[in-house]
Parts: sequence; C-alpha cells; structure tokens
Amino acid sequence: MNRISICLTRAIRGWGVLLFAVLLSACAGRQPAPDPIKNADDPLINQIYAAIDITPVSDMELFDKMAASDVIYLGENHDNTHHHAIQLSTIKALVERGSRPAIGFEFFSREQTSRLRQFQQSPDKFHEQGAKHSAEQLLRDQLGWGDRRDDDWAHLFPILKYAREHKLPVFGADLNSGLRKQLARYGYDGL
Repeated sequence: MNRISICLTRAIRGWGVLLFAVLLSACAGRQPAPDPIKNADDPLINQIYAAIDITPVSDMELFDKMAASDVIYLGENHDNTHHHAIQLSTIKALVERGSRPAIGFEFFSREQTSRLRQFQQSPDKFHEQGAKHSAEQLLRDQLGWGDRRDDDWAHLFPILKYAREHKLPVFGADLNSGLRKQLARYGYDGL
C-alpha cells in the first residue's frame, strides 16, 4: 500500500478548487454537521466529479482512489465547520480502508512538528509536564495558540485527537513566520 500524506490547507482559487469544492459539497451533504449548509438547494451538493473528465464518481470510488494516492490535499475555508468535518471523515474513511496517512497541517509551521509529534506519541508524558493544565491546553500554549483563535482550534483539535488515537503521524506544513513575511514582502525572487 502507498504511504499517504494528507495536507490540510486553505482552498486556492481556480478550477482545481472549483472541482474540490464540488467534492466538499458532495461530502457535506452526507455528514452530520452543527451548522446548516449554505446554498443547500445548489445542484452540486451531493455530487462528486472526477477532475480529469468531469464524470460522476461514487463515494467508494473516490475513497478508493484516495487510498491509492501518495499525497492528498484537503482544502477548506478556515471558518467553515463543514469543510473540517469532511476532512476528518475523509481521514477516517482512509483509515477504515487500511491506510495510515501522515497528516500535515497548514496551520502549524514545520518547526512546530516536534510539539505535535510529542503530543501524538506520548500524551501522558506530555500531560505530566504541565500538571495544572490539560494536555490539550499545554499543546495550545506550546504552539503559541493560548486562548486565541478558539474557533480555528476547535476545527483542528478533533483531527489531532483522532490522529493521536489511531497513532497517525502529524506534521506542520507551513513555513515559519519569518519566511512567510519575507515571501509576502519580496515574493519568490526575493528569497
């Protein structure tokens, strides 16, 4: 079986994202989620299409193709609860098929990977370091999240927790803040 890496990342504009949005819409119609689906009467909801030839694909075909892939990018709008629920259900579907994906988070930098892995691999040991706080709160503190961005954390932590429960490797997929600022300021040529 192929080694799978799943990168959770922001949706990027363009045709690929349009087709991915169709996938998200299709999965959203099948997942219980706490908030209502926007544009529920959209004809693309509950439809999945193959990007290569725009033909309909069943859930089973989609997850089988994903399970045979080396890398899967799951984009989302950061504030869309449904998108995050779909990411988690996709990871679960792959694990149910026997895959052991490594999960990369665009929300975390590569330098934060050691903290994520420490939490994933030995949560009890991780918890002992901060007996006054839960392992989750200690992780938030060590990643610099503290009490900020609670909504974002609420979307990400269930995926981290599932990965921990199923011993799936996790990693930070973003650049450090210095490189991000330099890239934003000077572009690729400025690096």
